[in-house]
Amino acid sequence: MSAPRSLFEYTSFSWQQSALHGQSYEEALISTVDDFRFEGDAVPEISIQSTKLIRSKSSIHHVRSTGHMITAQQDSSVTAMFPLQGRQIVDDGDEVSGAGLDQSLTLRPSRRSTWVKPQSTKLFEAVMLKVPEEFVGTRALRVPAQRERAAAMVGDCA
Repeated sequence: MSAPRSLFEYTSFSWQQSALHGQSYEEALISTVDDFRFEGDAVPEISIQSTKLIRSKSSIHHVRSTGHMITAQQDSSVTAMFPLQGRQIVDDGDEVSGAGLDQSLTLRPSRRSTWVKPQSTKLFEAVMLKVPEEFVGTRALRVPAQRERAAAMVGDCA
């Protein structure tokens, strides 16, 4: 009898970039990117730790940033975003949604732009879960924050 196969195999990738180093940040980004730019007055910095759950083709990411805007191409994953510090705004072309501490966004696969903004002098920080749509099923829902709050956040990020 052979040994049972592990449900998940884990890999981890950690990378950090700041304006003081010549390394490129693109290789650490989670999605296929159309546009990326750092925003704000702080020295640009981004840190992403990722764990891939091989058998489910899912991934968990811990993101810290001085602030940035990213436009990602459509992928085939349902994405759940959980801000731990700061706030984020997501615009998928049909709707603008926002989330801050104690809130989350769950998004179907889509092409979208996301802005992240730190809170005061601290870095933006979030955990993101990406799960293939076929693993979740076709009933994945979009859970936007209140429209008034999202509109106020968009104004703050502009």
